Amino acid sequence: MEIMPTEIMLWIALSYMIVVSGGIAGISIIWKGFQQKETWAKIKGIGGGAGIVVCCLAADLLILLRGVSVLGEVLMAIAPVILLVAIYFGKYLQKISEKTLGLPSNI
Repeated sequence: MEIMPTEIMLWIALSYMIVVSGGIAGISIIWKGFQQKETWAKIKGIGGGAGIVVCCLAADLLILLRGVSVLGEVLMAIAPVILLVAIYFGKYLQKISEKTLGLPSNI
């Protein structure tokens, strides 16, 4: 079995995405989310990191496994939805907490 240069580039690119984006960046964003005091900031951090981990770690691993690449594509399609829901729900909770505490909305 001959390995083509495009196959090698696929493995290099997806391995980089798995390690750097999904592993290091995604997990560190989730970790910072858990360290936040406000609920809205936790939701934004954990949800944002989860979206990155789903797209860059889980989906790319599934694509490299070849047999489950369709599931990987589904996870890539779901990742932006996770990000958007986390951001908008966190923003909604942030506005509610600002109104409750009487803080100006431009903070």
